Amino acid sequence: NQNVWTYTISHLPKTDADGNAIRYRVKEAPLKGYAVDVEYSDGVVDPTTGDISGADFINTELTSIEVTKLWKLNEQEITDPEGIKSVTLHLNRTNGEPVFIGTDLQVYADKKAEGYESFTITAVTEEGVTSWPTLVVENLPKYWVDDGEVKAYTYFFAEDEPEGWKATYDNGTTSGTTASAVTAEGGSITITNSKFTVSLPSTGGTGTGVVYGAGIGVLLLAGIWFALEQRRRYLRDDI
Repeated sequence: NQNVWTYTISHLPKTDADGNAIRYRVKEAPLKGYAVDVEYSDGVVDPTTGDISGADFINTELTSIEVTKLWKLNEQEITDPEGIKSVTLHLNRTNGEPVFIGTDLQVYADKKAEGYESFTITAVTEEGVTSWPTLVVENLPKYWVDDGEVKAYTYFFAEDEPEGWKATYDNGTTSGTTASAVTAEGGSITITNSKFTVSLPSTGGTGTGVVYGAGIGVLLLAGIWFALEQRRRYLRDDI
């Protein structure tokens, strides 16, 4: 099995000078990009053969996810949405890829990523300029073992949407408003909140003036046309 490495340590004494059995303990040195399930592992000495067994370590490859936060007001990118200074994101994890059945999304268990449930992105304002820092979540286990078979975890973020701001999720390949359908498969995801407003010109502005003026002009022309038409009919009747 290429996922299982073994190493044999030979010529270890079974007992000390007083004849007491020696218990060995093994510690694995930190390995960048991997987590180990235990810090130490005790080796059990077989009294007959002297073999040491049970000193097992399971290393899990780790991954990280970057989240970029964007805002759009009426299709224009902004950095300072009125009244919003922070947003909360929830990191979810599934034991496999999301599966669509018809139009419904079916996912495996383990919705919440234990220890990584919620994160807050807070706006930063320096010298009058507001920005939203990139959120980086590190040391996430990349795989899990199912009855001896190694499978990959799937991660996705869901945002607590500020009122009136619709969130769209984009991982560079897939984009949509359903959080669980857009996974962080490439190690990054962009969340864009969009809002559309309808702005009428202020009272007395040229916008409403033009509309009202045009309406009054149409009415006046219609009145003049009606009066002239009536006059022509009256003159024909007299003749």
